[in-house]
Amino acid sequence: MSLVRGGSNSFNAPLDLPRRRLALPIYLPTGTEPATFEVHLAQQPEKPILTTSGSAILRDHITVLEVKLDLTGLTPGSYLLAIREKDWDWNYYRVIVR
Repeated sequence: MSLVRGGSNSFNAPLDLPRRRLALPIYLPTGTEPATFEVHLAQQPEKPILTTSGSAILRDHITVLEVKLDLTGLTPGSYLLAIREKDWDWNYYRVIVR
C-alpha cells in the first residue's frame, strides 16, 4: 500500500487504507530531495488525530518516505493525510480508513 506521486493538493480519488498497523511508503514528487517529513492524519485540517515523522530517502532515483501508522483505533471513514517537509506547507490527500 502506498501513496503515489502527485500534485501538491491531490483531492482526486481517495486512497483506501485498512484499519491496522501500516508501514506506508509514500512516493514523493520528482525532484523532492531526501529530508525529514511530518505526517498527520486528521478529519479536519489543523486537528491531527495521529502524527508521525520520517526521513525520505532515495530508492532507485525515487524519493520515498516510509512512515508507520497505527490505524487500529480509528473509526472507519474519511480522513485527510497531511504531509510536509519540516517547516514547509502541508500537502493534503484524502484517505478512507476501512
